[in-house]
Amino acid sequence: SGTAVSRYAQSQTTSGGTVTNPANALNTPDGILCVMPNASTFLNLKLQDTIPSGTLVTLRVSKTGSGTATANINTSINGLSYAAASTLSTSSTSLTDIAFTTNASTNYIQFQRTGSTTLNIDGITYQFAPLIWTIKDSSVCYTGTPLFKTGSDANNDGRPDAYPT
Repeated sequence: SGTAVSRYAQSQTTSGGTVTNPANALNTPDGILCVMPNASTFLNLKLQDTIPSGTLVTLRVSKTGSGTATANINTSINGLSYAAASTLSTSSTSLTDIAFTTNASTNYIQFQRTGSTTLNIDGITYQFAPLIWTIKDSSVCYTGTPLFKTGSDANNDGRPDAYPT
């Protein structure tokens, strides 16, 4: 595989209530926040890659107001069916990194806001090492001419004469 690089969410959708500036949760965490002020709201983030089970994902979050901001963290391979992966809880008004490990192949991460305290999301980060294929023997590559063809083809059927028709 290749060298691991930091990757982020590339697109988003919301449902269930108000999510302010949801696009601020995309790309590199930069201190510009997506705000989830209401319980029972959902922010769905599509990742740049499908990541395998066991991948560490870092959520950069904070809260606004008193109390503790909480959310369920759900994951999905297809963005249609989500499964519980973790819970999030922060009582910090400063941005804090909270990590969880995926428990299935994941292409979407969903924040499901719970509780009564506003949750702020700066973004998510994960490490991804793309698979790099190396061809060691170019003689096994298809070039348009069958490599097994040897000898004459007197009847012009595309097969060596040693093969039955």
